[in-house]
Amino acid sequence: MLKQNSGNLSIQAQNNIPGFNNLSGELNANQKAGDLTINSINSKLDLKGILRWPTPIDRLDGKISWNIKNKVTEIDVDTLSISNPHLSGTVNASYIMDGNKGGYLNLTGKFDKGNAKYALFYYPVMLGETTLHWLDTSILAGHAENINLVVKGRLADFPFVDKKNNPDPKQGLFKVTARLNDVLLEYGTGWPVINNLGLNLLFEGKRMELNADTGRILGNRIIKSKTTIPQLDADYPMLNIESELTGPVNEGVNFVNKSPYWKLHRDLLKTSRLMALVN
Repeated sequence: MLKQNSGNLSIQAQNNIPGFNNLSGELNANQKAGDLTINSINSKLDLKGILRWPTPIDRLDGKISWNIKNKVTEIDVDTLSISNPHLSGTVNASYIMDGNKGGYLNLTGKFDKGNAKYALFYYPVMLGETTLHWLDTSILAGHAENINLVVKGRLADFPFVDKKNNPDPKQGLFKVTARLNDVLLEYGTGWPVINNLGLNLLFEGKRMELNADTGRILGNRIIKSKTTIPQLDADYPMLNIESELTGPVNEGVNFVNKSPYWKLHRDLLKTSRLMALVN
């Protein structure tokens, strides 16, 4: 039996194996089992292949235990408490490494006090470059609370969708929900910025949905708005927006005039007039 206090422990991330640095705690282990009680400050967690960059951690506390039997390793994470400048919360997880389709992961996370400005640290790479760019450049500020994460299934099947990209509970579940308040959102280049936006966020499988119930765009107040991306990793992801606004008529006209819609409409009119002159 090995028993010792460990400090400044580091493992470099490779393939799908997470890495970390500056981890400290108490280690108890033998050839068949072990546990690590973590008590770390100023660490970094590198989920290579899942997140784009290492996650900074101000404080990390909890317990990780493992058991090896018949060439199968079972790992349990018991109430791992995480806090950093971006958010704080807890993670519970179990992971079975059996050589079958990347192993089986059952992970739940609950977080609060999130800063939407730094959400780009936590978008999984499976969203694809186009969607990641939209998220990075569209959600500019805000506060997140009641953040819930569930990943349950064989990692090779992640994000657990069928051939039509619909969530497939037979394969597993990938779901993230959160409440965002005081969000500053820009749908795209040329669109008016939305202020004081309040919305419920959902990632499930390969689908994203934003349901807003407050916010202002120019002089208009948002009654309700639904934004969806049906397939996040598509080569050209489709962004659908359905909104109901209230405000003075002149502000509605102002919104149209300052949006890309008016430029497109104006260019079409010019093309139509040119074709008419040619004919």
